[in-house]
Amino acid sequence: MRIVERILAAAAGGVGEAVLLRGDTGTGKSAVLNTARALAAERGFYVCAATGIESETAIPYAGLHQVLKPFLPRIHELMPRQQNALLTAFGLDDGPAPEMLMVGLAALQLISDPADTSPVLVVVDDAQWLDASSVDVLAFVARRINTERIGLVVAVRNGIPARIGDAGLPEHGVAPLDVGAAEALLDVVAPGLPATSRQRVLADSAGNPLALIELSQAIDQHNGTRASSSLHLPISYRLERSFLRQVSQLPTTTAFVLLVAAADDSCDVGEILAAATVALADPASTASLDPAVAVGLVEVLGHELQFRHPLVRSAIYQSAPPSQRAAAHTALAEILQPHKERRAWHRAAACIGQDDDVARDLEAAAGTAFDRGSARTAAVILGRAASLGESGKSRGRLLLRSAEVNIRLGDLEVARQQLADAMREQLTEEEELRALIWSEAINDRKWFSSATIDVFASLAGDLARSSATGKDLALQALFQFVIAAWYEDVAPETRNRMVEMVQQLKRGDDDMEALAIATFADPDRQLGALAERSAHFVPERLSVATQRTIGVTFGGASDYERAWPWLSAAADGYRQEGLLGTLADTLVPLVWAAIPLGKFRMAETFGAELARLYRDSGRARWAVVGDFAVATILAERGETERALAMIADAERELRDLGGSQGARCYAQYARGRAAMVDHDYDTAFAELARVFDRSDVLFHPFARHRSTADLVEAALRSGRSDDARRLMDDLEEHAARQGSSSFFRATVTYLRPLIAGEQDAELLFDRALGGPLAGWPFLLARTQLNYGQWLRRQRRLIDARTQLRAAVAGLDSLGATSLADDARAELRAAGEAAPPSAVQQVDDLTPQELQIARLAASGLTNREIGMQLFLSHRTVGYHLYRIFPKLGITSRAQLRALDLGPE
Repeated sequence: MRIVERILAAAAGGVGEAVLLRGDTGTGKSAVLNTARALAAERGFYVCAATGIESETAIPYAGLHQVLKPFLPRIHELMPRQQNALLTAFGLDDGPAPEMLMVGLAALQLISDPADTSPVLVVVDDAQWLDASSVDVLAFVARRINTERIGLVVAVRNGIPARIGDAGLPEHGVAPLDVGAAEALLDVVAPGLPATSRQRVLADSAGNPLALIELSQAIDQHNGTRASSSLHLPISYRLERSFLRQVSQLPTTTAFVLLVAAADDSCDVGEILAAATVALADPASTASLDPAVAVGLVEVLGHELQFRHPLVRSAIYQSAPPSQRAAAHTALAEILQPHKERRAWHRAAACIGQDDDVARDLEAAAGTAFDRGSARTAAVILGRAASLGESGKSRGRLLLRSAEVNIRLGDLEVARQQLADAMREQLTEEEELRALIWSEAINDRKWFSSATIDVFASLAGDLARSSATGKDLALQALFQFVIAAWYEDVAPETRNRMVEMVQQLKRGDDDMEALAIATFADPDRQLGALAERSAHFVPERLSVATQRTIGVTFGGASDYERAWPWLSAAADGYRQEGLLGTLADTLVPLVWAAIPLGKFRMAETFGAELARLYRDSGRARWAVVGDFAVATILAERGETERALAMIADAERELRDLGGSQGARCYAQYARGRAAMVDHDYDTAFAELARVFDRSDVLFHPFARHRSTADLVEAALRSGRSDDARRLMDDLEEHAARQGSSSFFRATVTYLRPLIAGEQDAELLFDRALGGPLAGWPFLLARTQLNYGQWLRRQRRLIDARTQLRAAVAGLDSLGATSLADDARAELRAAGEAAPPSAVQQVDDLTPQELQIARLAASGLTNREIGMQLFLSHRTVGYHLYRIFPKLGITSRAQLRALDLGPE
């Protein structure tokens, strides 16, 4: 019980903790949870609990509804957007489908608000049966309670896949009792057991507490004997047999009522008895439960029926003949006419064989799940509906719909199989085109040949002509195809063919989204057109989705200066709308635009945020892209050991999750920058050159451009002048060909003085500082450092000091501590005492603290800040409590007066 005491003490002290208890059936997980609930209640905690029920696994947010039930009367205290998200998730409102993260924030707020007065304990038993949406929300909450007066204890049974097990909760194994503890427990539960029987129970139970209790009672009831056939059966099976012996002695009506209760996804006694009455010749009443209560199989607490142990429920349900289980589900479906989603699921559970009518009900239930913001559950329901379809036509349509949902969720392996299965069924012409085009779009084994493009183009054209929404669907699939091509070394004529496809699918001359997709397909040739057209628009006048598409495209073309306003507007829009999953997708290009633009603090803040959002939404394989960005900034600050460890951890996670190799190009950049700031130019060249090598798996035709300046400089400083000149020639040719991106012009401007001979260097340095590097503060400060070094080597110390002073100031302002220290060393070598490190107070703040400080300085309340950053208001308050002393202030008014530094 030490772990329970720790959780309760931590929650009472405002340092919330979560733990996942994992063990075999009967090892005492439920007993631990019951003890935790009792102790928490004694100490004045609010206690909320849930138990996973197998029949609820496809009902979105069913488990969460159990958890939040005690707090639902306070739902009106939430901010409107949170309130609407939760009500819609529970099917109590018809608002737009909420994202899981917004539901999670609402749940966190609803649990944490009462914690202002008393701590809260949340306990969840049999969590392996929780629906996926509830698991995602509980994982979200668990990651955010470290500053809350909340404890969370979750139990899962070994041997059954449990989604909650992937949530990263600290785990604690519940092991069998040792010999001494087992003997002590047996002394309490069966003090008069004969010695021979006692030894049998101890041997057979193997330290399992529930087995000790049940087997000792069974042996006592059978006068010390046991069935020899049970000698080698698993403990869980022996326990089920023990419970079932008790059930077998109950009246027939009572036994059937228990089966209905086991099949039901509710604990409501009235509902259970009503369903049993439908199926039985005689009406069932509360008296029907008395025999089960008398032998301790169930309890009736007010209007709720509770099984003595989760294993009692599963034993009763699993042991029942299929016909009786079907009768129980049919009866429940009969009385649940107003509850269409639950009724559909019970009809499906009762179905033996295939039934189009039941499949249609499930399809409608999937639509409800969509409306409630649970796309993952909808995909599961559609898959089940497909298995029940009588005709190949209905099976194919449902498999296709499920596949399209799984594509949206990123479950591409499942989607590929479903698309293949769908194409073996009877599809309409439009459905067949959709299946084919999606199969091509997500085919991870494709090569981008002209033949492949021709096939895709033909399919896209046919789909566009097949229905009113055909063009939209074709363009969506084409964008997936184009994104995949961005990572590949695709021939120019093939990229040109993709552009032609987009042109055929555009929905008018003013279709900015189509123009952006065409540019993404062939950035080098199409960027100018997008740059020219987008200049006539203010981002806020277009939809948030179009803002993002344009910003992503500019970022993919290395036009970071143009990408920034579009991506910033899109991120603000998604944040305001609470679309947190899409916000994370938008923060990826925003972060990697921030780094070359010299917005280091912003890059670190958003990098940490996107990593957190991806992990919260179950997309950890993309979280590492944020980790690589944060590692890059750590390297710029001189924390190379920490940066390299973070890169290694993220790459290990990526391998474990089977993530895309394409994400590793970001790791190479981070590792290369770490080597550059450590003056290890050989390593820097080796790491960065991989992204430029067409024979290397890490080659990237576009992302490599961000590394060009470092690769050329590393080549020069490691004696590889031929490599440097070859790379420089390629860069200048690319810059001339593309023409529109100021990033390429700035990179060429930065490198020319370094690669030039001594006679040309000064002129090129002066030209660089004359304006072309405006808007590129990091390249500007590095140029000032390089110029100062060159001037010192020419023994022009006074001129050198001017440049080095400017370099120190510029690098300090960016937080590029490592290079700032290099500039100070050069300044001292030039004969001038270097100013002390201008570490700003904001540099003592974590990325999240800086984000909170800026929002608080803008006048937002703690709750409003929490809405923006998906934290509870208590957590925001906790961070401000830590921020104020770091900044040497005591109030929000003083915070507004502070300079919180550049982005």
